[in-house]
Amino acid sequence: MPETPTPPELHAEMRKTREISIPKIGNGAIDGYIVTQLMFAVAPTPVGGAQLEPDAFVVDEAFRMIYEDDSLNFKTAKKIDLKAYAENVRKNVNARLNADRVSEITIQEFMYVPSADSRRRKEAPK
Repeated sequence: MPETPTPPELHAEMRKTREISIPKIGNGAIDGYIVTQLMFAVAPTPVGGAQLEPDAFVVDEAFRMIYEDDSLNFKTAKKIDLKAYAENVRKNVNARLNADRVSEITIQEFMYVPSADSRRRKEAPK
């Protein structure tokens, strides 16, 4: 007997955050910015379920986790556990939504831009 295909409305939808610039502060000044962009899989809203969409929560959690983490210091060139970071963002978003709406988060972009480079970009003629 052939398998019954899953209706399309039950498939996860892939979404992408806007580019997020997160300041990293050290010694009372902005040392630079972490620029990141995430892609995430969202399960459809269950019938009669909460209507909150996870998009803003994904951006907020991604920002908070980096902004509040003083161990992220790009002057020491220490590797970041991006898998754990993405998983923590996913868990925190689902907890805030009180539902398992986000099944996976992938990192599309993650880079550090020192303050001096950021100022040069703003001052460059267009």
